[in-house]
Amino acid sequence: MKTSIFLLVILLFLASCSKQKTKPLHTLVLTDKGVNTLSISTPFLENIIAPKLVGYDIELFSAFEAGKVQSIMRVTHYDEEVMLLFPTQSKKDQESTLESIAITSNLVQYPFDIQIGEEYHSELDLLCNKTLDEMRCNSKDYKHIQLIFIPKDTTKWELQEILWNKDALH
Repeated sequence: MKTSIFLLVILLFLASCSKQKTKPLHTLVLTDKGVNTLSISTPFLENIIAPKLVGYDIELFSAFEAGKVQSIMRVTHYDEEVMLLFPTQSKKDQESTLESIAITSNLVQYPFDIQIGEEYHSELDLLCNKTLDEMRCNSKDYKHIQLIFIPKDTTKWELQEILWNKDALH
C-alpha cells in the first residue's frame, strides 16, 4: 500500500513539473537586422523559419488587412505570444520573405531601456509621432525598429509592441 501511494505521489509530481513554464532554450535578440537569423532575406516559409526558432511553437493563420488576406505566423512559447511574423506581398507565396516582425513579449531581448507593458519615459531618447490611438517612436540608432505605445490614460503611454520592419525609415 505504501509503495503504491509513493508511486502515485511521484507520478503526480512529475506530471506537474512537465506543465511548468520554463525559459526558452534559445534566446531571441532583436537588432536592426531582425531577430537572430530572421531577416529581410528569410523566406516566409514555416519549414525555413521553424528550425531557426527551436523551443518555440509556430502557428500559421490568415487575417484580413485592407480587404486582402494576409498570412501571419504567430510565434509562442507555451501559451505566451512572443512575436508575429508578416510576409512581403508577392504574387507567389513561396517567393515572399519577411516584411516585419512584431515583438509582443519580453522573452525577446531588445536594446531599449523599457519593457513591454511599461510606461513611456523621457530618458528613452526617441522621436515620436502621436495620434489618438497610438504613439510610434523611432530611435536614431535603429533605422528598422519602432516602439509602439498605446494610451494608458490621458497623459500616459504604455509600450504595446516593438516593430521591426525592413522598410521602416526608408
